[in-house]
Amino acid sequence: MTHHALRLALTLVLVCGMAATVLCFPPDSPADTTPDACETDLAATAMVLTDPDGVMDIVRVAALPPEAFSPVGGTTVTFDPGTAAAWIKIPLDGTLRRSVGTTYLSLGWPRLWDADAIVELTLFHRTAMPSSGDGDPAGWRSLRLVKDGRLGPEYAFATPFSFALDFPPGQWPAALFLRVQGDGLRFPLVLRSHESMTAHQQSSMVFFGIYYGIVFTLVILNLSMLVTLRESGYLWLTAYSLAELGFFVSANGFLLDILGSRSLAVSWAWGSGMLGLVGLTTAMLARAFLKTRERSRRFDATLLAHGSLCAVCGLGAMFFSSHSVADLEAALVTLGPFLALGATYACRRRGGKAMVFFSLAWVVWAVGGAVGLASYLGLLPASAVAFHAFQATSALAALLLTIAMAERVYMLRREREVAEAGSQAKSRFLARTSHELRTPLNAILGLADYLLGSRPTPDVREGLGTIRDSGRHLLAVINDILDISSIEAEKFTLDEGDFDLTRLIATTGAIFETNARQKGLAFGVDIDPATPRVVRGDSRRLRQVLINLLGNAVKFTPSGEVRLAVAPDPSAGPDMVAFAIHDTGIGISPEKRGRIFTEYGQADADIGRRFGGTGLGLCIAAHLAHCMGGGIRADSRPGQGSVFTLTAHLPPGEEAAIPPDPAPDDESPVFSEKTLRVLVVDDDPLNCKVSLLHLTRLGAFARAVSSGEKALALLSREPFDVVLLDVEMPGTSGPELARTIRQGGRPGCPRDIPLVAMTAHSRPDAERISREAGMDGFVLKPVNFYELAGFLRRFAREDAPGADNRGTVQDGVLLHEAARRRLGLSRDDYDIVLPICLRELQASATRLRECMTAGDAPAAFRCVHNIKSTAATIGAMACSRAAARLETALRSQTPLAELAGMAAELEHALAGLADGPSPIAATAPEA
Repeated sequence: MTHHALRLALTLVLVCGMAATVLCFPPDSPADTTPDACETDLAATAMVLTDPDGVMDIVRVAALPPEAFSPVGGTTVTFDPGTAAAWIKIPLDGTLRRSVGTTYLSLGWPRLWDADAIVELTLFHRTAMPSSGDGDPAGWRSLRLVKDGRLGPEYAFATPFSFALDFPPGQWPAALFLRVQGDGLRFPLVLRSHESMTAHQQSSMVFFGIYYGIVFTLVILNLSMLVTLRESGYLWLTAYSLAELGFFVSANGFLLDILGSRSLAVSWAWGSGMLGLVGLTTAMLARAFLKTRERSRRFDATLLAHGSLCAVCGLGAMFFSSHSVADLEAALVTLGPFLALGATYACRRRGGKAMVFFSLAWVVWAVGGAVGLASYLGLLPASAVAFHAFQATSALAALLLTIAMAERVYMLRREREVAEAGSQAKSRFLARTSHELRTPLNAILGLADYLLGSRPTPDVREGLGTIRDSGRHLLAVINDILDISSIEAEKFTLDEGDFDLTRLIATTGAIFETNARQKGLAFGVDIDPATPRVVRGDSRRLRQVLINLLGNAVKFTPSGEVRLAVAPDPSAGPDMVAFAIHDTGIGISPEKRGRIFTEYGQADADIGRRFGGTGLGLCIAAHLAHCMGGGIRADSRPGQGSVFTLTAHLPPGEEAAIPPDPAPDDESPVFSEKTLRVLVVDDDPLNCKVSLLHLTRLGAFARAVSSGEKALALLSREPFDVVLLDVEMPGTSGPELARTIRQGGRPGCPRDIPLVAMTAHSRPDAERISREAGMDGFVLKPVNFYELAGFLRRFAREDAPGADNRGTVQDGVLLHEAARRRLGLSRDDYDIVLPICLRELQASATRLRECMTAGDAPAAFRCVHNIKSTAATIGAMACSRAAARLETALRSQTPLAELAGMAAELEHALAGLADGPSPIAATAPEA
């Protein structure tokens, strides 16, 4: 529904509701505008006599001289609580004594001090002839109206406490005497003719019809908007309208008719409770509409306290029937609009029309409430006009509040549309920027890796290493910005699959084990035997979080140790695994701990200067943990280290679904021109050159073209095993070219040739678009060509004559270059780390023999696990695989006596390393 349609619907519904409800309250008779339709205010001429002991009777009172009475002195007769009894003498002039027909003495709109008050009203008038049998003194007749929790038969609808006076023409008394006894009463004193009473009732019914028509319609409208929009403001606006409706149903006398009761105590309790609810919902509506929790903490606390106090006073007035509590409740409720106005002023920014209507509503409500409260407390005459003014302004305020909510919803929707448009523009900008940054980064990193494998001099090697490390750092920053953008746009999804959790932990720990040792830190990984080995989840994102947490632990720990402990966490839920990273670093103070998980947040500015970083890592890690069904908890003390605990939902997976380990890479060629022919299609000449250099070094035959048309022409003439396609090219794009090939769009072009997409685009749907176009693989730039080589093996013709299998390495040989590249170390650094790892392997082997001899299975399991991870770190894959087999057997609690063969196999693999392999700096080319 558009904004203008909502306004039109609101207007039509209100008009129809008013008309329909007015018809439900037809007047008893047509209004009479003749001169006989009159009413007279008697309070101005009435006189009062106090009877403290309550012993005077009508005979004695009537005999007293006029000087014994005191004038009322106003338009309202008032008896405070504690007054025992009083007499009101009402002189009647000649005009009134000549009236014809029934006349009503009305105590219109009385205000009772107390719900449990006992008020006895007795009207005496002298008759021409003494009456007998009525129990009154001769010559006097009484009309009695007693309010003791029940209403007498004289109670008239909408005209409470009215006496019907039916005197024959010319027999009106000269004066009326009204005896009042009770716990407090305030009322105007009016004499109305029958026509005036009829007109009065008719005008009241018309007013009630309009009022209830408006409020009922607003309740229905706001309730429908609440169900549709689920907006908290509509919840409190609906509650406010219902509370206001409930209060006036009681005040107007409808409640007793609805309940079929004549008890005023019920009406009092209901009205008090509803008035307190009006105060509560006023405060809560202002909080929800103005968002004071975010914009003004002071007013938020004030409104909350005010609403709570109104609710307490409402309950107190309901159950204790105290006039003091009722007066406090009325004053507090009247104060509510003024507090709402103050909060509106404090939160006036970005309000627009909605804030104008909201402010105007409380101004109207405040004026009407002030008039009603003044009349209620006796500061103004207690008249129907004052009471109706309060009721009318409350309905108008509800109408204005509904309009304000509609304006606010419209404004929020427009802001959301603008924000979504901005988010889409930002996504397009980031995608384009990412493409433009990744394209040259692909050339920079590719050429740096290529030149590092060309035996450069030490100075050149150092410079190339700096270029490569700087490029990788820039790539990491780009990836962080793209991740946080996807998270903010709520477009972040996980790519779940089955994977080996133990392998992931070992390879991730190996990266930081070397870095920790370079800083002189102890590093350890402990995996609880109960931890499942094969799980289902997003392995790439889990590795990303662990790398971030372990990287921070190593970065911020100058001395001591860093340890990763992995174990199931049943307390967090089924299939939950906890990863606890312990360090002895600088620690974080409690007041700064909350800010580290915010965007660009660091413990303090000095951290960024000393250690660097964008401050996005932990924010992204926290979001990733949440997406994985867990979270991150930080426990830290300054100077005593930290413990960051990651929990993730990782249900058991299927081992058969795990892809095999990729064949390790080294610098020797893994293909030959007879085994793999590759066609590169990329419009960027530099990227084509980098791709050709690396593919040629890997031993493959490679050709490059710059457009889709040239690719189709070349594929029609020459055979190729695989095509690497750039996704975004001028003319025919990569997906369009893939669809053309799959549909056989060029004679002689093979339709089933493997196609691999290469793109610098960061859009989350880029891979989906490529696969829908018929491509077999997806590679994101900058391309890691050694990982790409492992991917391309599936397309190589290994059974071709003369196939070159130099990429296969026999067990027992150290895979130096694969391990070094995986660890990110230079050749010299790797030569330093290698002897340390070999000595640790031999020490672990000695401990393993001792544990096997002593029958200590848990200690043997820890030794085997350390051997497996350390061997994998330096590329001793035969040792690592033998240790993995023994570790699996120990985890299944196989008796040690049955594992002698596996232990001997592991010792044999370790013995092959004991001969002391030569450092790789002298035997292998640089990567």
